[in-house]
Amino acid sequence: RVVDRLFTGDIISKDSNAIFIVKGTVDFNKKNPVFMFDADVADIQFGKLRIGSEDYTFSGKLNFNFQGSKIDDFLGTAEIKNGTLYKDSSKISFNSFILKSEIINGQKSLSVVSDEFDGNITGQFNIDSLPGSITVFLNKYYPSYINEPRSKPINQNFKFDITTRNIDEYLKFLKLNIRGFDGSHFDGSINLAQNQLELNATVPYFSVNQFMFNDAKLTGTGTREKLQLTGRAGNTKINDSISLRATDFTIESANDISKVKI
Repeated sequence: RVVDRLFTGDIISKDSNAIFIVKGTVDFNKKNPVFMFDADVADIQFGKLRIGSEDYTFSGKLNFNFQGSKIDDFLGTAEIKNGTLYKDSSKISFNSFILKSEIINGQKSLSVVSDEFDGNITGQFNIDSLPGSITVFLNKYYPSYINEPRSKPINQNFKFDITTRNIDEYLKFLKLNIRGFDGSHFDGSINLAQNQLELNATVPYFSVNQFMFNDAKLTGTGTREKLQLTGRAGNTKINDSISLRATDFTIESANDISKVKI
Protein backbone atom coordinates (compact mmCIF):
# COMPACT_ATOMS: atom_id res chain seq x y z
CA ARG A 1 0.00 0.00 0.00
CA VAL A 2 1.34 3.46 -0.94
CA VAL A 3 0.00 6.60 0.78
CA ASP A 4 1.71 10.01 0.45
CA ARG A 5 4.96 8.44 -0.80
CA LEU A 6 4.98 5.97 2.10
CA PHE A 7 4.95 2.29 1.16
CA THR A 8 3.77 -0.26 3.73
CA GLY A 9 3.26 -3.90 2.97
CA ASP A 10 4.77 -7.21 1.86
CA ILE A 11 6.85 -8.28 -1.13
CA ILE A 12 6.87 -11.97 -2.00
CA SER A 13 9.13 -13.58 -4.59
CA LYS A 14 8.75 -17.18 -5.73
CA ASP A 15 11.24 -16.97 -8.59
CA SER A 16 13.41 -20.09 -8.83
CA ASN A 17 16.52 -17.93 -8.29
CA ALA A 18 15.06 -15.71 -5.54
CA ILE A 19 12.60 -17.04 -2.94
CA PHE A 20 11.88 -14.57 -0.14
CA ILE A 21 9.27 -12.60 1.84
CA VAL A 22 9.84 -8.95 2.78
CA LYS A 23 7.65 -7.04 5.26
CA GLY A 24 8.08 -3.38 6.21
CA THR A 25 7.94 0.26 5.15
CA VAL A 26 9.76 2.57 2.76
CA ASP A 27 9.38 6.33 3.24
CA PHE A 28 10.17 8.47 0.16
CA ASN A 29 9.20 11.77 1.81
CA LYS A 30 12.79 12.63 2.78
CA LYS A 31 15.78 13.49 0.57
CA ASN A 32 17.23 10.07 1.32
CA PRO A 33 14.51 7.39 1.51
CA VAL A 34 14.12 5.55 4.82
CA PHE A 35 13.91 1.74 4.76
CA MET A 36 12.62 -0.32 7.68
CA PHE A 37 11.84 -3.96 6.93
CA ASP A 38 12.38 -7.61 7.77
CA ALA A 39 13.06 -10.33 5.22
CA ASP A 40 12.96 -14.11 5.35
CA VAL A 41 15.16 -15.42 2.53
CA ALA A 42 14.76 -19.08 1.64
CA ASP A 43 17.10 -18.94 -1.36
CA ILE A 44 18.90 -16.31 -3.47
CA GLN A 45 21.29 -17.43 -6.22
CA PHE A 46 23.57 -14.46 -6.88
CA GLY A 47 25.33 -15.89 -9.92
CA LYS A 48 22.12 -16.61 -11.83
CA LEU A 49 20.83 -13.13 -10.93
CA ARG A 50 24.13 -11.61 -12.13
CA ILE A 51 24.83 -10.07 -8.71
CA GLY A 52 28.56 -9.97 -7.91
CA SER A 53 31.36 -11.90 -9.57
CA GLU A 54 30.98 -15.18 -7.65
CA ASP A 55 28.32 -17.92 -7.88
CA TYR A 56 27.05 -17.79 -4.28
CA THR A 57 23.71 -18.90 -2.84
CA PHE A 58 22.33 -17.36 0.38
CA SER A 59 19.58 -18.07 2.89
CA GLY A 60 18.77 -16.36 6.19
CA LYS A 61 16.74 -13.72 8.04
CA LEU A 62 17.40 -10.00 7.50
CA ASN A 63 16.53 -6.81 9.40
CA PHE A 64 17.18 -3.40 7.82
CA ASN A 65 16.83 0.09 9.31
CA PHE A 66 18.65 2.64 7.18
CA GLN A 67 18.37 5.62 4.88
CA GLY A 68 19.90 6.25 1.47
CA SER A 69 18.93 6.55 -2.19
CA LYS A 70 21.90 4.36 -3.22
CA ILE A 71 24.34 2.07 -1.47
CA ASP A 72 26.99 4.79 -1.02
CA ASP A 73 24.42 6.93 0.85
CA PHE A 74 23.70 4.04 3.24
CA LEU A 75 23.42 5.22 6.87
CA GLY A 76 21.97 2.92 9.52
CA THR A 77 22.08 -0.79 10.27
CA ALA A 78 21.61 -4.07 8.44
CA GLU A 79 21.49 -7.37 10.33
CA ILE A 80 21.64 -10.97 9.17
CA LYS A 81 20.56 -13.83 11.45
CA ASN A 82 20.86 -17.57 10.90
CA GLY A 83 22.58 -16.99 7.58
CA THR A 84 24.11 -19.64 5.32
CA LEU A 85 26.28 -18.99 2.27
CA TYR A 86 26.89 -21.74 -0.30
CA LYS A 87 29.40 -22.05 -3.10
CA ASP A 88 29.60 -25.31 -5.07
CA SER A 89 29.65 -28.05 -2.40
CA SER A 90 31.00 -25.80 0.39
CA LYS A 91 29.07 -23.69 2.89
CA ILE A 92 29.56 -21.38 5.86
CA SER A 93 26.97 -20.47 8.48
CA PHE A 94 26.73 -17.53 10.87
CA ASN A 95 24.25 -16.78 13.65
CA SER A 96 24.56 -12.99 13.61
CA PHE A 97 26.12 -10.37 11.33
CA ILE A 98 25.46 -6.66 11.99
CA LEU A 99 26.61 -3.92 9.59
CA LYS A 100 26.45 -0.27 10.69
CA SER A 101 27.27 2.85 8.67
CA GLU A 102 27.54 6.32 10.21
CA ILE A 103 29.36 9.65 9.98
CA ILE A 104 31.75 10.33 12.90
CA ASN A 105 33.56 13.69 13.09
CA GLY A 106 32.91 14.25 9.41
CA GLN A 107 34.37 10.87 8.36
CA LYS A 108 32.52 7.90 6.99
CA SER A 109 32.66 4.85 9.28
CA LEU A 110 31.55 1.31 8.51
CA SER A 111 31.57 -1.35 11.25
CA VAL A 112 30.79 -5.06 11.40
CA VAL A 113 29.97 -7.13 14.48
CA SER A 114 29.57 -10.88 14.04
CA ASP A 115 30.27 -14.23 15.67
CA GLU A 116 33.33 -14.72 13.47
CA PHE A 117 34.94 -11.26 13.50
CA ASP A 118 34.52 -7.56 14.30
CA GLY A 119 35.79 -4.86 11.98
CA ASN A 120 35.82 -1.12 11.36
CA ILE A 121 36.70 0.98 8.31
CA THR A 122 37.11 4.77 8.39
CA GLY A 123 38.14 7.27 5.74
CA GLN A 124 37.31 7.90 2.09
CA PHE A 125 35.56 4.99 0.41
CA ASN A 126 32.59 3.92 -1.68
CA ILE A 127 30.70 1.13 0.03
CA ASP A 128 29.83 -0.69 -3.19
CA SER A 129 33.52 -0.68 -4.20
CA LEU A 130 34.88 -1.95 -0.85
CA PRO A 131 35.01 -5.65 -1.85
CA GLY A 132 36.78 -4.66 -5.07
CA SER A 133 39.29 -2.56 -3.11
CA ILE A 134 40.46 -5.74 -1.41
CA THR A 135 40.08 -8.24 -4.24
CA VAL A 136 41.97 -5.96 -6.67
CA PHE A 137 45.03 -6.75 -4.52
CA LEU A 138 44.18 -10.37 -3.62
CA ASN A 139 43.54 -11.23 -7.27
CA LYS A 140 47.19 -10.45 -8.05
CA TYR A 141 48.38 -12.62 -5.18
CA TYR A 142 46.00 -15.57 -5.77
CA PRO A 143 44.45 -15.16 -9.26
CA SER A 144 43.28 -18.78 -9.46
CA TYR A 145 41.27 -18.38 -6.24
CA ILE A 146 40.17 -14.71 -6.17
CA ASN A 147 38.46 -13.23 -9.24
CA GLU A 148 39.32 -9.75 -10.46
CA PRO A 149 36.56 -7.22 -9.61
CA ARG A 150 34.15 -6.57 -12.47
CA SER A 151 34.59 -2.80 -12.17
CA LYS A 152 37.69 -0.87 -11.18
CA PRO A 153 37.33 0.64 -7.67
CA ILE A 154 38.19 4.34 -7.33
CA ASN A 155 38.41 6.98 -4.56
CA GLN A 156 39.40 4.44 -1.93
CA ASN A 157 41.69 5.66 0.85
CA PHE A 158 40.83 4.21 4.24
CA LYS A 159 42.10 2.62 7.45
CA PHE A 160 40.84 -0.70 8.82
CA ASP A 161 40.88 -2.54 12.13
CA ILE A 162 39.78 -6.19 12.40
CA THR A 163 39.61 -8.66 15.30
CA THR A 164 38.86 -12.28 14.44
CA ARG A 165 37.35 -15.10 16.45
CA ASN A 166 36.57 -18.04 14.14
CA ILE A 167 37.81 -17.03 10.69
CA ASP A 168 39.53 -20.25 9.58
CA GLU A 169 36.27 -21.68 8.21
CA TYR A 170 36.01 -18.65 5.87
CA LEU A 171 39.52 -19.33 4.53
CA LYS A 172 38.61 -22.97 4.01
CA PHE A 173 35.43 -21.86 2.23
CA LEU A 174 37.50 -19.65 -0.13
CA LYS A 175 39.89 -22.58 -0.76
CA LEU A 176 43.03 -20.54 -0.17
CA ASN A 177 46.44 -22.05 0.66
CA ILE A 178 46.49 -20.14 3.95
CA ARG A 179 44.72 -21.29 7.12
CA GLY A 180 44.29 -20.30 10.76
CA PHE A 181 44.12 -16.64 11.92
CA ASP A 182 41.52 -17.34 14.65
CA GLY A 183 41.78 -14.92 17.59
CA SER A 184 43.91 -12.46 15.60
CA HIS A 185 44.12 -8.67 15.28
CA PHE A 186 44.80 -6.74 12.06
CA ASP A 187 45.09 -3.05 11.32
CA GLY A 188 46.33 -1.13 8.33
CA SER A 189 45.29 0.95 5.35
CA ILE A 190 44.50 0.83 1.63
CA ASN A 191 45.21 3.70 -0.74
CA LEU A 192 44.36 2.82 -4.34
CA ALA A 193 45.65 6.12 -5.77
CA GLN A 194 49.09 5.24 -4.40
CA ASN A 195 48.71 1.52 -5.19
CA GLN A 196 49.46 0.71 -1.56
CA LEU A 197 48.33 -1.80 1.06
CA GLU A 198 49.76 -1.65 4.58
CA LEU A 199 49.15 -4.29 7.25
CA ASN A 200 50.06 -5.04 10.86
CA ALA A 201 48.94 -8.27 12.52
CA THR A 202 49.17 -10.26 15.74
CA VAL A 203 48.27 -13.90 15.04
CA PRO A 204 48.20 -16.85 17.50
CA TYR A 205 48.39 -19.40 14.67
CA PHE A 206 48.46 -19.53 10.88
CA SER A 207 49.84 -21.71 8.10
CA VAL A 208 51.06 -21.07 4.55
CA ASN A 209 51.54 -24.16 2.42
CA GLN A 210 53.32 -26.67 4.71
CA PHE A 211 54.71 -24.00 7.10
CA MET A 212 52.94 -23.47 10.44
CA PHE A 213 53.53 -20.42 12.65
CA ASN A 214 52.54 -19.82 16.30
CA ASP A 215 52.50 -16.55 18.27
CA ALA A 216 53.35 -14.43 15.25
CA LYS A 217 53.63 -10.68 14.73
CA LEU A 218 53.64 -9.45 11.13
CA THR A 219 54.04 -6.25 9.18
CA GLY A 220 53.35 -6.10 5.48
CA THR A 221 53.24 -3.90 2.42
CA GLY A 222 51.50 -4.73 -0.81
CA THR A 223 51.05 -3.41 -4.31
CA ARG A 224 48.94 -4.76 -7.16
CA GLU A 225 51.92 -6.93 -8.10
CA LYS A 226 52.90 -8.68 -4.86
CA LEU A 227 52.47 -8.85 -1.08
CA GLN A 228 55.56 -8.77 1.13
CA LEU A 229 55.21 -9.85 4.78
CA THR A 230 57.92 -9.87 7.45
CA GLY A 231 57.48 -11.20 10.95
CA ARG A 232 58.61 -13.16 13.97
CA ALA A 233 57.00 -16.33 15.31
CA GLY A 234 57.40 -17.92 18.74
CA ASN A 235 57.46 -21.32 17.06
CA THR A 236 57.67 -22.35 13.39
CA LYS A 237 56.98 -25.89 12.17
CA ILE A 238 58.52 -26.70 8.81
CA ASN A 239 57.55 -30.38 8.74
CA ASP A 240 56.83 -33.22 11.18
CA SER A 241 60.49 -33.44 12.25
CA ILE A 242 61.68 -29.81 12.10
CA SER A 243 60.47 -27.04 14.41
CA LEU A 244 62.20 -23.72 15.14
CA ARG A 245 61.79 -21.32 18.05
CA ALA A 246 61.84 -17.50 17.91
CA THR A 247 61.95 -17.44 14.12
CA ASP A 248 62.16 -14.44 11.79
CA PHE A 249 60.50 -15.00 8.42
CA THR A 250 59.37 -13.35 5.19
CA ILE A 251 56.47 -14.33 2.94
CA GLU A 252 56.13 -13.06 -0.61
CA SER A 253 52.86 -13.79 -2.44
CA ALA A 254 52.15 -13.29 -6.14
CA ASN A 255 50.57 -15.28 -8.99
CA ASP A 256 49.30 -18.13 -6.76
CA ILE A 257 52.77 -18.68 -5.25
CA SER A 258 53.71 -17.91 -1.65
CA LYS A 259 57.49 -17.95 -1.10
CA VAL A 260 58.46 -18.47 2.54
CA LYS A 261 61.95 -17.66 3.83
CA ILE A 262 63.05 -18.45 7.39
